[in-house]
Amino acid sequence: RVALRMQGRGAASSWVSVTPSGWRAVSRRTLERGSGVETPKLGSVCRVRVQSQAADDPGAQADRPTGVDAQERQEDTHTAGLDGSPSSVVQVPLSEWVELRLGEGQCDVIEGCLESMRAGGVCEVIHSPWVCACSSSPWTATRDPRGEWRSGAERLRVELQSFSPGRESWEMSLPEKWAWIRAHKQRGGERFRAGDVWGAADCYGRALRLLATLSRGGAGASGALGSSPDDRGDEDKATEGQSVSEGEYRRVRSELHANMSLCQLKLGQPHKARVSAAQATELDPASTKAWFRLGLACSELGELDAARTGLTRVLELQPGSASALRALRDIEAREKAISCQLGRALSKMFT
Repeated sequence: RVALRMQGRGAASSWVSVTPSGWRAVSRRTLERGSGVETPKLGSVCRVRVQSQAADDPGAQADRPTGVDAQERQEDTHTAGLDGSPSSVVQVPLSEWVELRLGEGQCDVIEGCLESMRAGGVCEVIHSPWVCACSSSPWTATRDPRGEWRSGAERLRVELQSFSPGRESWEMSLPEKWAWIRAHKQRGGERFRAGDVWGAADCYGRALRLLATLSRGGAGASGALGSSPDDRGDEDKATEGQSVSEGEYRRVRSELHANMSLCQLKLGQPHKARVSAAQATELDPASTKAWFRLGLACSELGELDAARTGLTRVLELQPGSASALRALRDIEAREKAISCQLGRALSKMFT
């Protein structure tokens, strides 16, 4: 599973967010605390404005003008990765008031900031490509050893005008959680088809985390299950208020793990892809997609016997699968090449 968030966000005001281009190290500093004591929760609709600022001008933040003057100055300062487009780091329009629903994952960088803000609050956010330095503070990746901003660092000003009430996940009813799971699953498929593999993995991860909070007692779970990239076009088979069986729960969880495995394969994470695919096959042994992705992950890791087992299982469930047959032929070719290399090495030992 892709680890998208770091613990200790609130205490350190630093974390790691996911974007279409990968992980970003994020640091937040409060400029104006705002009013009240409440902060946005899951489902809160936040009215927010994000403005881009020069990362090399640390003294210009507190006195930076707001309103029309600030918007006019920002019109010509949009840079690549900060234009609010689907492929940008900050996936909200800049320099204008917009509504963002917390928890949907539209922009993880901004959501992470809003989680601890109050109405009327203003903060400064600095983000840069995250590089794990195996240090005790992974968010120090925004600065180099001399304390200067690393290449690619961007500075933002985030204003939260107001927000609607929301709920913590533990406050939600089961139907509400199923609705969120359905939305995350569908949004993950949309992002994957749009080429945002990191965003798709984030959506599937959010859905899996909510699934982990469900009670699986004798009464079962009630809620709605929606479409995914693997079954889009199908109408919902359950509606809110109905009981969802253990089998349905396992099927949905298996699909999420299988979809996560595909994202991890695309992101060059075969170890994680193998784990996700194995979890999917345990939950639904009849899932051809899960077995196929398990075979691919094992093949990339050089575990050819395990790869053959997974792909053979695909052919048992779906005889004549062209994809599985091609993958098996590739494994056979690799095994022949390994045998030839071993034979040459052994022959040299006795000559």
